[in-house]
Amino acid sequence: MKKILLIIYGFYVIYLPNFLAISPLLRVSIVSTFLLLVNILVLNRKLREYMKFVKIIPVFCIYFSLIIYIGIIAALNGLPIFENIQEEFSFIIYALNILALLIYHRKVYGSEKEIGQFLILIGLIQTAIIFLMLLIPSFKDFAVLIYSNGDELDYGLQSILGFRIYGIGSSYTVMLPLLQGIFAVLSLFFYDKYEENKYIVYSLILIFSSVFNARTPVFIYIVILIAYLVKWSVNRWNLGKTSALILLFLSALTAGRIISKTNADSFKWITSGFEDLSNFLFKKEITGNFNALAGSQVFFPEKWTILFGIGSTVAGKKGDALVGQGSDIGYINHWFKGGLIYVVILYITHIRYIFKGINNRFLSVGLILYLLIANYKGEIMVSNMILLIVYLLVFENRVNQKYNLKINY
Repeated sequence: MKKILLIIYGFYVIYLPNFLAISPLLRVSIVSTFLLLVNILVLNRKLREYMKFVKIIPVFCIYFSLIIYIGIIAALNGLPIFENIQEEFSFIIYALNILALLIYHRKVYGSEKEIGQFLILIGLIQTAIIFLMLLIPSFKDFAVLIYSNGDELDYGLQSILGFRIYGIGSSYTVMLPLLQGIFAVLSLFFYDKYEENKYIVYSLILIFSSVFNARTPVFIYIVILIAYLVKWSVNRWNLGKTSALILLFLSALTAGRIISKTNADSFKWITSGFEDLSNFLFKKEITGNFNALAGSQVFFPEKWTILFGIGSTVAGKKGDALVGQGSDIGYINHWFKGGLIYVVILYITHIRYIFKGINNRFLSVGLILYLLIANYKGEIMVSNMILLIVYLLVFENRVNQKYNLKINY
């Protein structure tokens, strides 16, 4: 029973499904805050003890400073304050709930099972849900309900329902698929560490599940997979790893063939992404989604806002209203929000914390690379769960160091 409750809690705090369509009380911010209060009451001293172990308090202090800074900038520009500091507050709430997940995990499993293995399990459960929705279209209606918050979608959003929006979570086109991607990368790490073929299978399944909501995780995964290939070839040629990667490649081709037969719209959308990437890299042509991410969505602050920002992001309609155009790119949004001061402080804080907290240099660089590439797709480097998953790995490492246990990462 404890393991089931741990899985339910873990699934929620990782994927943060927004059940607003069911009840206003099930909004992510309300449920997350409620869980935090419960965790403080239940764990109390243990939570405070772990906060010291994982050295998260200095990061929180930086976030509180940024909250004050953004509040001042927003006020000076006549913009609402609370609306523009929610993401920074969310990071603190999510980080504590994720830290509580580690505490509960250790209560259930002790030190015999690594948190990374638990994360892969959570990712595989999400994968099963995605595949069920592919096989049973009526089951997908639940995902559409969550995605739409119970409201009628405009034509632009309705048009993607035929080949995207699978699983149970929030931010279906950014966070959910990128989580599946980072769990696939984590599986590669465990394969490299333990040389158990099951992790290659898990990695394939997880990255395969991501493409039904976004293509970006696959592109990042390929970069990191190539890095692993180089690493293995430099160290020494390994027949087992080479065979496993050949199997991975053949399985990917087979999976693509299956998608082309069972869901032609999804297959066309997925392959168009690779065509756009090929045009961008080899023909120097900007087509498809790259036209937006490398063209119309790339613009910068001017004059004093280059340094200080305007106190708000510029995503979507908000950007149209504030600066005449909108952008989904994380770097652009963070630059507009707090200027170079905000961006430099925020990014250096995260990169330093991760680099110092993960002992395996190949993994730490790979995860930082994943975050930095993903941040182009959306706002990852403030409070997105992709960032918090990496923090969770640091948490486990530092707790193990405190108790003189084997370092996992």
